[in-house]
Formats: sequence, structure tokens, C-alpha cells
Amino acid sequence: MALRDSLSKYKLLFWMVLCFILIRLAVLFTSIDELYNSEDLAMGVAAKEAVKGASLPLFEYQYLNYSGGTLAVGLMAAPFFLLFGPNYLALKLVPLLFSAAALAVFFILAYEFFSRRTAIIAGLLYIFSSLSWCGYNFYLGFHGESLFFVFLAVYLFYKIIFQNKSGAGYYLFFGLTCGFGLYFSYTFLIALAAIGIIWLIQRPRLFLERGFYVCLAAFLLGFSPWFFYNAAFGFKGLTDVLPQFSEGKNYSAPVTWIKLSWYFLRSLWFNQIFWVSLLDNLFFKFLNAGYTLFYWFCLVYLARTKGGRLRDFWRCRELILFLFPFILFASCRFYGEGSEKTWLIEERYLISLFPFIFLTLALALDKLFSRYRLLRLWTIRGFAAFVILGAAVYARKIKPGDFAKGLKMPGYSYFYLAETFNYQHPGDFYRILENISRISAPEKYETLTLRLVFDLEEPIRPVAIEEYLKLAGCFEERYRPYFYRLLINGLYYNSRLDAREMVQEVEKIAGKVEPRYRPYFYEGMGAVMLKLYPDNPEEHQKAGAFIPREFLGRYYRGLSVSLYTDDIPAYLQRCRLTLAAIDNQYRRFFLEGMGEVLAKFGVTTFIVGLSYDNPGLRELYGFLESAGPKERAYLSQGIDQA
Repeated sequence: MALRDSLSKYKLLFWMVLCFILIRLAVLFTSIDELYNSEDLAMGVAAKEAVKGASLPLFEYQYLNYSGGTLAVGLMAAPFFLLFGPNYLALKLVPLLFSAAALAVFFILAYEFFSRRTAIIAGLLYIFSSLSWCGYNFYLGFHGESLFFVFLAVYLFYKIIFQNKSGAGYYLFFGLTCGFGLYFSYTFLIALAAIGIIWLIQRPRLFLERGFYVCLAAFLLGFSPWFFYNAAFGFKGLTDVLPQFSEGKNYSAPVTWIKLSWYFLRSLWFNQIFWVSLLDNLFFKFLNAGYTLFYWFCLVYLARTKGGRLRDFWRCRELILFLFPFILFASCRFYGEGSEKTWLIEERYLISLFPFIFLTLALALDKLFSRYRLLRLWTIRGFAAFVILGAAVYARKIKPGDFAKGLKMPGYSYFYLAETFNYQHPGDFYRILENISRISAPEKYETLTLRLVFDLEEPIRPVAIEEYLKLAGCFEERYRPYFYRLLINGLYYNSRLDAREMVQEVEKIAGKVEPRYRPYFYEGMGAVMLKLYPDNPEEHQKAGAFIPREFLGRYYRGLSVSLYTDDIPAYLQRCRLTLAAIDNQYRRFFLEGMGEVLAKFGVTTFIVGLSYDNPGLRELYGFLESAGPKERAYLSQGIDQA
């Protein structure tokens, strides 16, 4: 009987995971644009370096100092890069693998510790119940992937507590999972806190148990990568995170606690996590609100089923479904500079809530189905209609021409490596330069120049200007123009000089290099003026009056760059305004620069893989389509230069 039940469990698990993978692969191959996040490329660098042979210590590739997962997922992408090439679709297979593994553990947990029907319902909700959750299944880095460690830890912990598995192996693997899970992502602390509370309730004398110390030793072993990383980088995993709990808050003031308490209660209405751009209409807003309301109904219903005895409630298996959400919401209220200014919580911080919602709904429905048999039939019909409706809405967005588009999109960007070096070695220009010099990829030139412009909070002059100019001499000639134009952009990115004074300084610097490179300094100045006056073409024209006439073309090309906050509509809208104010003799330079931006991905733009020939671009933004033959030719020249 036990063998038959085990076979049935794993047969169900196989079909659940297979169904999940096939559906998510269909989404990945048909809707890669909807899943795109430029920061994913930071983790792709680790994979690219691992494939060709890393030239730096592995910890140098960890994108975020508070998340070892940003290194781990990058290394896990290396086999996919070898199989399918270093493209974006191959990179997205890593979070898909984690999500499938999390589903497997989630299903087994529900099956073994609740019921077969609960596991089936929870699994179906995991696969079908939310388009936003479908998108989060591809969220690369740590928020989504950490759920695998959360449910593996809960599963092992429940084996120890509720099935009295006292073998050292269970404690060992439980400790290793918790330790590495915390290194992978600090958000694992939420689960660790919930587990700790339940452990103390179930085993008040746990500190006297040998298993606890086996678990503790294993935890430290699993967490050891954190110690190695932070010892090498000045414990930035603490110094950059802990201030976020106090910044902008005065905990000694009663009004702070009143405000945080109100925002905590207000944030419990979290229907924003179900929102997706595909479904932005009134009907789906009501549907999302209904989903949230039904979750709270199910949670209250589960509490009522435990009767009035508080002891039974605190010792029940469902307790984690109550602890985890409330600890999560409380943590979000305290963390972050803006957490005391608004009740809203960023959706990515609530990704880990989804499976707990699914399990809560599954448990409640299981109990309701046992009491009200007719409810089962209507729920099945309603759920089927919901799935069909979601599939129909999604199908409208599928473009056959975009099938497998991710195979053509880059899966890494060395631009982000500059950001990583800057985080890890702030102000240490020579250490950053040493790291860059050891990279064998051609992109190291772009990596270096981005370092000059990335730090937007303080003046960028860690060394004398002569050091930068000497550095340019180490580059191949074809890279020097790129370097010089970004050099000016970096040096004056926060400048308070007026246009005349800036031109005078730029002329002094440009006078130190060969004449053929001088125009690129003024192109950099165009980018600076755009940053200072992003929506004011009149100021751009005023500054242009101080620039030598022979360099005006390059200055106007510099005005075509994109800003860090740009999305495609904002960029094109600004280009239309700027282009209208430029004299005809200089429009070609601006259009060439615009073509380069549209064709080439840059970390400060969030624009990727687009060109003038993209049908969707022509359809959405008519002013490009209405361009004359000459203007189209200039755009094409810029695209070719990218």
C-alpha cells in the first residue's frame, strides 16, 4: 500500500513538473520581451567567463554584495551557454530550472504533510493561477530562485519535527540548506525566522539536543561562502544593507511607529502583485482584488478550523502559513529608505508570498470540498474558465515572428561588470583597472569607459586627468573615440558649470590629445547637456553657441544618447522634440547617433536588440516611419556603426 501510494505520488509529481516546464517553455519561446530584465545580463557575465575560463577570482563576478545567488545562478547558466550559445534564452533557463525544482519540493511537502488533494490543488495553482507569477518564474538573481531553498528547508524541517526523523543526516542537510539559502539570498531570513519560531514551540529544549548542534555546524558550512566573500570585500554584505533599516527613520518618535503600523496594515491588501501589463483593465483589477480577498478568507477559515484552543493552533502544521506572510510584511515595513513614506511594497519583495498563497487556498478548498461536494464542481468549472481566459488574453500578445527571439539576444553584458567592480572596490580606481586589464574579452574597453560614467552621486575624478589620457594610449585606435566621448560625460556628469565654462574646460582637455580625437570630446559634452537639461532643447541650442563650428555635428550626435531612466517611448518622444529644434545641416549627426542607440544595448538605457527595421517599432512610433529617405539612410548608418 505504501509502495503504491509512493508511486502514485511521484507519478503525479512527474506530470505536474512536465506540464509546468512545457507551459513555461512556450512562454519563454514566444514572449521573451515580456520577461526581459536588463540586470539579468550581469549574471550572464559570470556564465560567459566560466565558459571561456574565468580570468578573475569567482567572487569578483558576484553582482550584488548581499546576494550570493547572483553569482550562483550565473555559474549555473554556463552549461546552457555551452549547449545553446551565450544568448538570453539560455540564461532564462536557469530560473525556469529553479522554479521547476521549487514546484517539485512544494508538491511533495503538501502531499506528505497535508493531503493528496491539497498537493494537487496547490500544484495546479502554482502552474496556472496567475500570469504575474508566471513572469516571476523567470526572475533571475535571487528572489524567485530562493524559494527552492525555502521549501527544501521547510520540507526537511517538517520531516524532523512532524515525522520524528532524528538521524544526523536530516539535521545535516537541513543545516546546509539553511546556510546556503541565506548566502544565496537574505530574503531566506524570513523563512528562517518562521522555522525558528515553530522549532522553539515544538521543541522548547532544542538547545539541549545533539541534532541542533549538527544543524548549526552544517549551517555554518553552507553559509561559509558568505564569510569568504565578505572577508575579501570589507564585509560590504553588512555595511551596505544594515543602514537600510534605519535610514530615513526616527525610531524614538512615536509618530514613526504609528505610521509604520498603519502602513503594515494597509500593505496586507497586496493585490498589486497580481497585476500584469497584459491585463490592465477594470475587469482584471476586480479579479485581482477578488483573489486577494479570497486568500484572506481562506487564511481566516483555516484558523477557525483549529477550534478555540490556542495550544492546538500554535502546534499545527499550518502555522507556517500564518507566520511567513506576517514576518514578510513586517520586514518590508522596516527595510528600505522609503518604507516609512508609502504603504506600497515593491512586487519583487513579495514574490516568495505566492506559493504560500497557493498552499493556503489549497488547504482551505480541500476542507471546503469535503464539506460541500457541489462546491468542488463549480470550483473546477470556474478555475478552468479562469485558465482559458488567461490563455486567451496571453495568446493575443504572441507574435509568430518573435518565436525563439531570445536565441538572438545577448545573454551577458560586460557593462554590468564595471558596476560590480565599482560596488566592490569603491574609489579604488587602480584595483578596478587591474581587474579590467585581466579580462580577455573585447568588451573590456566598454567596461572601463562605463566605469567613468556610472557613479552618478559624486564627482568622478579619482585620479588626475592625465592618468585617464595615458590610459587611452593603451587602447586600440578604434576604441579611443568611444573612450574620449564617455570621458567627458563622466567628468562633468554632475557639473554645475555653465555652458561657456564647460566648453573652456573641455577645450583644455581636448588640446592634450591628437587633433583627430578632439570631436569626440564635444560629443561627450552633448551627452552631458542632455543629462542636465533632458527636456529642454532650447538650452541645448544655447550651449551649442559656444562650441566651435567644426565640432557642432559631434555635439548634436551626443544629444542623441539615452538616459538611465529611459524606456523606449520616453527616449523616442524626447528625440522627436530635440530633432525638431536642430538645424537641417546637423540633423544627420543626431539621426546617426539615434540609430546607434536603437541598435545597440547599453546598460544605462534598457533598450535592447532594436533597430529601425523592427516592425513593432514602426507600428508604435509613427514619426520614425514618416522619416524621409535621407533621414532613414542616416538612421541606418548609425545602426551599422553600433
